[in-house]
Amino acid sequence: MIEWYKQHFRRKMFNKLLIVYSSITILSLLALSIVAYQYYADHWVQKELNMNKQVLEGIRSYVDGKYLYSMQTIQQLYTDQAMLEDVLYFLKHDISDYSHYRLDQYAKSSGFTARNMNVFFHFRLEGDSDVDSMMLYSKDQQFIYTFKPYDIQKYMQLADPPSELLSASSGSGAPKFIRITPSAPYADIIPEKSLFSTQSAINDPATLQSMGSIIMNYNANGIGRILHQQQDPIKGYIVVLSKEGKVIYDSSDRYYGATYPYMQQMSRGSGTGMLAEESYVDVLTSSKTDFLIASVLPKAELYAANRGLRNTIIFVTAGCIVAAILFTYAAIRNVSRRTQTIVKAMRRLQNGDLSVRIPLVEEDELSLISSRFNHMCEELNDYINRVYLSEVKKKHAELIALQAQIKPHFLYNTLEAIRMRALSKSAHDVADMICILSNLLKYSIKYDTIVTMVDELEYCRQYLELFQIRYKNKFAYTITMDQEISHISVIKCSLQPIIENYIMHGIWLNRHDNEIHIRVTAEDGYACVSIQDNGKGMSAEKLEQLRERLNQLDEHSHASIGLRNVNERLKIIYGEECHLHLDSRMNAGTNIRMMLPYAKGGELAHV
Repeated sequence: MIEWYKQHFRRKMFNKLLIVYSSITILSLLALSIVAYQYYADHWVQKELNMNKQVLEGIRSYVDGKYLYSMQTIQQLYTDQAMLEDVLYFLKHDISDYSHYRLDQYAKSSGFTARNMNVFFHFRLEGDSDVDSMMLYSKDQQFIYTFKPYDIQKYMQLADPPSELLSASSGSGAPKFIRITPSAPYADIIPEKSLFSTQSAINDPATLQSMGSIIMNYNANGIGRILHQQQDPIKGYIVVLSKEGKVIYDSSDRYYGATYPYMQQMSRGSGTGMLAEESYVDVLTSSKTDFLIASVLPKAELYAANRGLRNTIIFVTAGCIVAAILFTYAAIRNVSRRTQTIVKAMRRLQNGDLSVRIPLVEEDELSLISSRFNHMCEELNDYINRVYLSEVKKKHAELIALQAQIKPHFLYNTLEAIRMRALSKSAHDVADMICILSNLLKYSIKYDTIVTMVDELEYCRQYLELFQIRYKNKFAYTITMDQEISHISVIKCSLQPIIENYIMHGIWLNRHDNEIHIRVTAEDGYACVSIQDNGKGMSAEKLEQLRERLNQLDEHSHASIGLRNVNERLKIIYGEECHLHLDSRMNAGTNIRMMLPYAKGGELAHV
């Protein structure tokens, strides 16, 4: 495992970058998806709660409207004296006595239209389409009379009246909402569970005693219409409860006929709470009826409805993660491939292949590195070629020097014997020339390739002295040098071939005013060497030919070998920019200049 980690991650920068970038991308997208899901889930919950709130407001307005309609019904009954007397007589007597009473009243009336409770019921039923039926309950006679539009009126004697009728059949005439549970033997006259009812007590104005009550049964379809008016079906369920916890309406049909089991939680108002399950609860109260109108929205049902949103977010997030990883992989793979190309090129260069080049495909940092690498290879190749050529020539010169060093003492001793013989014959000038020649030979053989400027100028002085003895009173020379560059390093024998060229080809042997001047001055980090004479000079054509020969690389050519040797050595040591500068005019002398760079402290500067 450790070796696998080292091989694929510890030593692979791009693999680590891929893991880091992929991890950041995955965590960012996961965090974004969680925040987005939480936002939309909260928005969804709030939307559902707001919709349920609107439904509750509509139901409260609906229930309050039914309460007012029931109130108007009982008030209208009390304001119509003849109708009230008809109803009270019906509640105090049995059905046969009431039938005789109605016939007597009809006979006494002067009109053709009967004014009795059936007319009143019919009028009130037509006033509100949500009224399913109306009932009269007689407290003394213990019967229920049911009037339903387009149906036969039903009359039933009650042996054991439902408790709901008894509890609300006394007191003031204000309507009270009740829920009568349909059960045998009253199933035919008791309202279905899809109805809710108001019961208003009917009191005798003369005795103020309760004679019974009028019951108005409202169809729950009115509440259903409110629920169906919403664009989307509501989640959870809606209940309408009395203050005692009796279920007046239940959209889920689960709690009819019983006390609502979560009345205590409802009394706490809107919020979240544990009912059958964790749920959002929204509660409204009716000031006219004391009803609790509540919406119960189970969280599990709401989250189940959000499953599609959750799956969509998960799918989109997964797709984005895969796309981001693939994009990151492709980008890093491209950079890794280009980096591997650079590494392979470096290995080829390390193995000695100077011809390697990296293709430039883009314009970025890696392309800049590749371009610099290619330039470095070219420069390195040129430098190696230059150094190789220098080494070859150096080895050739060393070979020649070694050959010249074979028994040098034999040569020195021979020259010394000749000098002593010249002295014995009083040939002092010959003796001096032999002494100078011996010093020149020692300088040429024993000294290193690099010497100081003062030693090189001393070598030139001795060489000029040698020929001044030979051509006595024929020429004069001067040597001047700035002291600050007296000890800089220069190539040995870099000035003597130029002087020799003047002695061999430029001096006027029939004149006594020949002059050669050697000047060495410091100019901006360069040692400027000028060798000027007043000799024969050369024509412009010959000068141009000489310049061309200096640039030729034919080592077997012996034309101007001294100047060419100096020129080549200058280029090898200092670079192509450093070479001899020749100026000459016919019969007016020649000026040869060279600019030798030097480092601080007198070190030889390599270009």
